[in-house]
Amino acid sequence: MSSLVYGVYDKTVDRESAYEILEKKFEHEEAEQREQDEEIRKVKEEKLKKASGNGGLMGELTKYAGRTITRTVGNEIGRTLVRGVLGSLIAGAIGTIPRRRN
Repeated sequence: MSSLVYGVYDKTVDRESAYEILEKKFEHEEAEQREQDEEIRKVKEEKLKKASGNGGLMGELTKYAGRTITRTVGNEIGRTLVRGVLGSLIAGAIGTIPRRRN
């Protein structure tokens, strides 16, 4: 026991390596990031539900205006198509009917 380092190196110590320490740190940070992302996602979903579900007066007005515009445009397109198709059918039918001569 005449060694100079006998008292320092005679104990067995299981130390964590730098890799193990960093790995634990990154796992902890990733878990925190996932929790924050989940919180942000929940808040966004709640805001979206509130905005689409019960938007108040402006939400109702927007819905009503959208329906009215859609209905008006649909009616106009339908009217134009029917007039065009029926007009061409009637004009074609009238053109092929022999007329009486006096």
